[in-house]
Amino acid sequence: MTGQIHDTIEYKGCDWSLIGLGGGKLPCPTDYGIQADMESTALRRGYLNMYRISDDRLTLVTMSIYLSNHDYPEIEGIEPDVCEYEASMRSYRFERPEEFTGTLRLGRELDYDHYIHMGFQKASAFKQVIELDFEHGAIASERDMTEDVLSAQGRYKKHFHEFARENCEKAIDESFSLDLDLI
Repeated sequence: MTGQIHDTIEYKGCDWSLIGLGGGKLPCPTDYGIQADMESTALRRGYLNMYRISDDRLTLVTMSIYLSNHDYPEIEGIEPDVCEYEASMRSYRFERPEEFTGTLRLGRELDYDHYIHMGFQKASAFKQVIELDFEHGAIASERDMTEDVLSAQGRYKKHFHEFARENCEKAIDESFSLDLDLI
């Protein structure tokens, strides 16, 4: 397995990786009765979402899905297009505001010295990290966590390797989590 491709959120003119999620649920293919298949070792869950935040509102822009049978259904009247990132996947252009209530942790500038070859990268692997609290899809507050994260750089990588020696299966499961407690 390898590090996973993160959902992307365009915010303040930059692309951020979604590295933590708490208190709410974001859309996924099963919401539409679709079971995505693993596209590659870097996309175990078989789908990838792209969001935009503008005027402090969270919008789902596209959901790209891989189905091994290539039988891509229409979703809410939307026909799938070829995904610009991976030809074997199909993208649904939603451009739909989300009513998400919870916290999103976003990271930029991955520091490859702290990258782990498993699951989603955690905050301590990024050089810039923010947390956004949402109420019904609107930003309620924003926290810059960069200083905290810089002082903890590499913490999760070290934890992962130690935990994997003790309980490899649980360490792998944890690496795929977006739990906000994991730094």
